[in-house]
Amino acid sequence: MAASRSLRRLLAWLTGVVLVCCGLAAAAQAQSVLGARSQARPAPPAVRLAPERLLQQVRLLAPELPVLSPLSWLQVPAAAPAPAAETPAPADPKAVYDRIAGSPARLKALDARRRQELWDAAFRHPVAGLDDERKLAKYDPQGFIGFCFGRAMAAHLLARQMGLAESSVRKLFAVGDLREGEEPQWRFHVAALVRGDDGAWYAIDPIMEGPMTAVAWLSEVRRAWDKTGKARFYLTEASAVLPDVTTVPEPGQETGERLIELSFDPAGKEGFSPAAGLGAGVFSVSPSASARYLKTAPEAFDFDGIAINGQRISYNGYFFDLLRALAAPIQRSLEPFFQKPAGPKARPLGLDLGRLGGAR
Repeated sequence: MAASRSLRRLLAWLTGVVLVCCGLAAAAQAQSVLGARSQARPAPPAVRLAPERLLQQVRLLAPELPVLSPLSWLQVPAAAPAPAAETPAPADPKAVYDRIAGSPARLKALDARRRQELWDAAFRHPVAGLDDERKLAKYDPQGFIGFCFGRAMAAHLLARQMGLAESSVRKLFAVGDLREGEEPQWRFHVAALVRGDDGAWYAIDPIMEGPMTAVAWLSEVRRAWDKTGKARFYLTEASAVLPDVTTVPEPGQETGERLIELSFDPAGKEGFSPAAGLGAGVFSVSPSASARYLKTAPEAFDFDGIAINGQRISYNGYFFDLLRALAAPIQRSLEPFFQKPAGPKARPLGLDLGRLGGAR
């Protein structure tokens, strides 16, 4: 009975506290409505009950009731911090490459409209595009890598996403002393080729002004960069990315055993044969020869960086970003329908060996 009476007294006291607080709150609200006259008066002091004071009142009014100290029954435990979200591991570039390269094939050839759309997509690509110089500068700030092989990969995979069969895509390499001026500059160049609806091969190369036949591409490369007329040209499967440049001897130390060497002669070597319809100096490369002399994706190509004569050069995330962008949902832009893209301001090729000490 005594505990019951104490409990009733405690409940009555708590009810009174609540009513007093509500009354003060209502009074404060009424004062705020009165206007300037009420603003001159000081606001009523807030009613605050420290936990210790509240505990004393409870013990005074209901001494029979067990009370935990210090008011642990009123304390709300702090919420445990949410576990830090794990940073998702980057997708395996080889798996992403395989998935895109394995896109369903619906087309055996591309007509002129689709070839132009493909070139536009490669030229404006958010990573590989040449419509904005900052894109290439982000990954190649010293202008050494050139990333022609990245643009060729982008064109290849974009063609596959369009539904063009893998057998209707090729790569065309130029290897030699490629320069625009008097000094040695680039060692190779590569572009993706697609089969046209007229049966011809067309180069999708963003450094050019648009799609062009493979024959026209060969002519332009010879005119613009092959000053000595000694460059060699190689037609390969689309999976070839770049020549094997693990070792690049200086010209006086070459053995002629590596495709990247200026003294390499494919004539008579196993896996090389004249490429039909492309003229003299152009060789078709068999898959086995590609595996020996070039780096093919995804197995033999390092998506992270390249080593030349023992010097490691990072791609600075280029191919990770390229594949991520290609794997993202397609976002169509209306711009290509209203504006023809301007040509590239610069025409970078692949590997300016003059900037790599001891490699040229």
